[in-house]
Amino acid sequence: MLIGPRVPGIGSGGPRIGGFGWLSDRTVTFCAPGDLYCATERTDFVTRLAGFLAQNSDPGSSDSPRYGDEATMIWNDLLGAGGIPTLQNQLTDEANKGRRKQLERFYGSGAHQDYQGYAVDGAGNTPTTWLAGWLRDRA
Repeated sequence: MLIGPRVPGIGSGGPRIGGFGWLSDRTVTFCAPGDLYCATERTDFVTRLAGFLAQNSDPGSSDSPRYGDEATMIWNDLLGAGGIPTLQNQLTDEANKGRRKQLERFYGSGAHQDYQGYAVDGAGNTPTTWLAGWLRDRA
């Protein structure tokens, strides 16, 4: 369950296939606006593929079994969006310059590390204060 403002997309790594297993009903997630790790557009296949390759770079990862499902999901999404020509259009010099600027803004923003810089509810709670209250209520 996403806590806070809705963000576009599904992130560079895509949704976690199978959620969090038996913990799924007891987990929440936060995504700061501008955090490409969790808010990359579904149709940004270059970033999704880069995220997939980065996640799969640890051959000893316990997540390895789900990578086949993730690869299939990305491939099916790509085919549904026009296939290889769509990917080629995302790899032009102009598209790469835009992606470079987007990544520079993202890395410079600290969005993926800053959980004190945005409110997730009407009371003005940040992700950390919201989570502290949520955990306290469950103790």
